[in-house]
Amino acid sequence: MESPLRFLRPLALKRGSLVVGTALAVGLSLSFTAAAWIYRWERSGRAEQFERQANALQAALQNRLDRSVQASRSLAGLYSIETNLSREQFERFTSQVLRDADVLAGAGFAQRFTAADVSAVDTAWLLSEDGDRQTLVPESDGEYFLTTQFVPERVAEGELGFDHGSDWQRQAAIAKARDIGILAATDRVQLTDGETNGFLLYVPVYRSLEVTSLAERQQALTGVAYTVLPSQTLIRQAVRETNSGALRIYLYQLPLDYLDSALSKDLDSLQAELLTRYARDTFSDQSPPIAAKASVCPFDRQHLACLRSLNWVDGEWSILVLPDASFGDRPWRAASALAIGTLSTILLSLYLANSLRHRHQQAELVKALTQSSIQLKSQKEQAEQTLKQLMQTQSRLVHAEKMSGLGQLVAGIAHEINNPVSFIYGNTGYALEYSRSLIQLLRLYQEFFPAAIPEIEKYSEDIELDFLIEDFPKIIDSMRMGASRIQELVVSMRNFSRLDEVDLKQTDLHEGLESTLTILRHRLKATGNQPEILVVKKYGLLPLVDCAAGQLNQVFMNLLSNSIDALRDDERNPQAGWQPQIQIITEVLNAEQVSITIGDNGVGISEKILSKIFEPFFTTKPTGQGTGLGLSISYQIVTEFHNGQLQCDSVRGRGTWFKIVLPIRNIKAGMSDAARDASRKLTATA
Repeated sequence: MESPLRFLRPLALKRGSLVVGTALAVGLSLSFTAAAWIYRWERSGRAEQFERQANALQAALQNRLDRSVQASRSLAGLYSIETNLSREQFERFTSQVLRDADVLAGAGFAQRFTAADVSAVDTAWLLSEDGDRQTLVPESDGEYFLTTQFVPERVAEGELGFDHGSDWQRQAAIAKARDIGILAATDRVQLTDGETNGFLLYVPVYRSLEVTSLAERQQALTGVAYTVLPSQTLIRQAVRETNSGALRIYLYQLPLDYLDSALSKDLDSLQAELLTRYARDTFSDQSPPIAAKASVCPFDRQHLACLRSLNWVDGEWSILVLPDASFGDRPWRAASALAIGTLSTILLSLYLANSLRHRHQQAELVKALTQSSIQLKSQKEQAEQTLKQLMQTQSRLVHAEKMSGLGQLVAGIAHEINNPVSFIYGNTGYALEYSRSLIQLLRLYQEFFPAAIPEIEKYSEDIELDFLIEDFPKIIDSMRMGASRIQELVVSMRNFSRLDEVDLKQTDLHEGLESTLTILRHRLKATGNQPEILVVKKYGLLPLVDCAAGQLNQVFMNLLSNSIDALRDDERNPQAGWQPQIQIITEVLNAEQVSITIGDNGVGISEKILSKIFEPFFTTKPTGQGTGLGLSISYQIVTEFHNGQLQCDSVRGRGTWFKIVLPIRNIKAGMSDAARDASRKLTATA
């Protein structure tokens, strides 16, 4: 018999097609979105990489320019100190300078001669010590600035004997250096090899270091120390250091603002100012293939470009950095994401279509299994509830066992220390009694047998018998006192730690204070030129208070340690009547609250610092002596875990007081597991 609901099947099939179409559309949309996001992410990453390389390139170029200037000044300083340098001395010093400034092609000294001193020029040139006479430049009406020394030797032949005054750019730079008395550089010039462009840096050398006026400089100039800076070497070394071979670099001899303005107007006007262009270890003088404003790096979404400035001797240079093809778009990741997303969407759509085909068949089966599922669900909920109760019970048992084991461990350690100490302490009484008996016996022997044999007399003198009889009982008393102090310290440590007392319980606060003072006793004693710190106790009659004793002991430790540090750092002279002192005052405020006040008579805390002392990581101690967490953790222990208050009051020059206010019956009957864990972490950190 045909189902009466057969007329609903077309509607179901229509809804199934809608679901498949929706899934296909959503999947394709997500795939395209993911591909676009990956593409933008990769492009942003390439832009950041390009900017980092541009910044590194700028730093490398600036560093080399600065080292070139410093090398030129060092060379001039050498000539200012030592005027008669042999070639060996010059080469030894200059070689080191050139190693430090790796972009310089060489360094030399050009001596100044007048046109009237042709014979002197000829004689001076023979001082080059190489034995090879070079051809002088034709005689002129001006001055000669002939290179008489130059390093390195491989290019010395092209430099030795060269007259820098024969070139107007070099002559202008020399005159500028002479007149201002400091380093000056040429504009771009063709170097003596006839193939390379670069710059020469001149530093004047005078006969005297005390020339001041322009006329004195012009008369006292003996020559110029100079260095040769090839522009291509400058770029190549910076690229090699920063691994920026994938960049195109344009070096301009003009300020950054002018270059920025010209890029947006007329590129042809920049050609005359272009020093060199670098791309893949190739140099040329071609203008950049862009004509847009490039102040920002990157400056638009279609291109990457960076403008950076370089400080030069008496002005500013600029570099325009462009990426080459290696920074181009690489859409393979985005395409892969799109392909994978599209394929996954198609497979999912096919799966949905196939699932919808079987849905009608499964509907009857689902209907038949519904009742059984409801019953199974009810049984499952009951089983889950039972399992949850069992897990909670197990957690409580494990926690109780762990806390019990921890308490037993602390008690066991204290017991193991206390047993041998008790044994020692108990036997010191017998040892003292026995020693006195033996000494009395010895005295009886001395009384009734005063004439001892010589061997006994000699041995008595060797061991200083009288001193031994007097000092031995004192040693036993000292041992007894030391054992007693160890017992007291063990008890104090056990009372102070209370690791098994994380939950709130009724506690004697005075016991915790005394345990803390016992632990800190060694810091209260006088040491060297620092006097003893007196502790004045004004204990009131306090009831037992609901608290976590271990946590409050940690608070006491932090506050007392801070007071001790403040008193030890105080520079006041105790001989002037000042005695370092700590006061501890306990009292009942009302029927519901008690207070513990810990104060010192130190220098105090300024108002500016007082408002920050409870902030985490704030400390006034030197690096390595404080974490800035002690007061912050103490504040959290008192306020959050004990529902109390921690207040601080300080008067500059009179001292600091911390007041703890605690409820006698705390509304927090016990801590949760999370609070317990946080409490332990606070104690460990403090």
